[in-house]
Amino acid sequence: MNAEPCPGGIDVLALDGNIAVLVETDAERLLIPAGPGHLRIDVVGGTIFSGPIRPLFTVDGAGGMAPQLLTLRRFAGLVRGAPCRRLWPPLRRATRLEAMLRAHDAHAAGASHRDIAGLLYGRAGADERWSDNSRFMRLRIQRVLRSARRMIEGSYRTLLGLEGPL
Repeated sequence: MNAEPCPGGIDVLALDGNIAVLVETDAERLLIPAGPGHLRIDVVGGTIFSGPIRPLFTVDGAGGMAPQLLTLRRFAGLVRGAPCRRLWPPLRRATRLEAMLRAHDAHAAGASHRDIAGLLYGRAGADERWSDNSRFMRLRIQRVLRSARRMIEGSYRTLLGLEGPL
C-alpha cells in the first residue's frame, strides 16, 4: 500500500485496537487487530505517521489477487467500524483441535474412553455406537487421544502448520 497524505482521509493510527508498526528501511509493516484476526499491511510508499492518508493498494497478478483483495475488503470493514465476520473463516481444523484438547483434559482428569466419547459426541450417540458391534467409536477416541498426546509432546507446531524451531 502507498500512503498518500490526504486531509479528511483515514487516520490508520486512530483505528480501534493496538496497531503494531515495524518501521524498516523499505516499508512500514502494520499489524492491525481486526475482528477475530489481524491484518498485515505493508506501507511501501509514504508513511502513516504524518496523519490521515488516502491508501493506494496495488494488486499483483492474478495468482495472488484473491488474498490481496480479501485483505482490502477486511481493511475496508475495519475503516467503516464494522469488520465482517464472514471474511474471517474459522480454522478448518478447529473442531478437531478442540476435540483433541478436550479429550486430553478429560483423560488427564481420569475419564474413561467411553466417557470421553460422550463428552465429545453426546452421551446418546456415544452409547449407541459404543455398544454396537462396530469398533468405530472406540477407534475414533483412541485416534483423538493419540493425536492429542503427539500435540502435547511437541508436534503441535506441525499440527498447526507451523515450521521450524521457536
